[in-house]
Parts: sequence; C-alpha cells; structure tokens
Amino acid sequence: MAGRKLLYPKDFGKTTSGSGNTTHVGVNYNALRINGFCYGSKGMPQGLSRSEDDCVFPNVSIETSFGRKIRTKARVPLMTGALGSTFIAAKYWESFAVGAALVGYPIVVGEN
Repeated sequence: MAGRKLLYPKDFGKTTSGSGNTTHVGVNYNALRINGFCYGSKGMPQGLSRSEDDCVFPNVSIETSFGRKIRTKARVPLMTGALGSTFIAAKYWESFAVGAALVGYPIVVGEN
C-alpha cells in the first residue's frame, strides 16, 4: 500500500481525514506528528515578563486574523479544509460547523 491509498485507505467520501482511520496493516493518522520548537515570547500582556514563570498556558493567546479588506478574527490559527459536495459534507456539516464555532476557528464553505 503506497501513496494515496496509504493516506486514504477507505473509499472517497466515506471518511474524514482527521478521524482514526486505521487500516488492516495498522497505519493511521495517529502515526503522523508535527514537532516544532517553542522559544521566545512576543506580545506578552502588560505586567508579565518573558520569564518561564509568566509564559504559561493560561497567559498564552494564539489568536490570529485573516483577510485583506475585512479582517476576520480566529481564536486558533487553523481552519477546516473544504468538504466539497461529498457524503461527508452532507452527513457531518452540522457537527463540523458547531465544533468550529465553539472552538473559534473558520470553517471553509465548499469548494465547488
């Protein structure tokens, strides 16, 4: 199994890429990791220093915005992929939309 079949082992339109799609050979998205480095700080609220004692989770904001003329704010720097006109879009649209609204990130509305 290689290429597209490795990443999308199930039939098109019957799976979401982010779910636990383990194949019969044990390959799934849980095996993928994105590792980065956390260093430095920028935009700390007034009254906080750049020390590791102040740079803790409750003090962190990862808000972002996008758009040239009209800026749209997002609480987290990510968005969903376009679902297109698939079975997945029809079946799971409401849960995708509600989840995106609760978390505070944009959802892409269609690609066709």
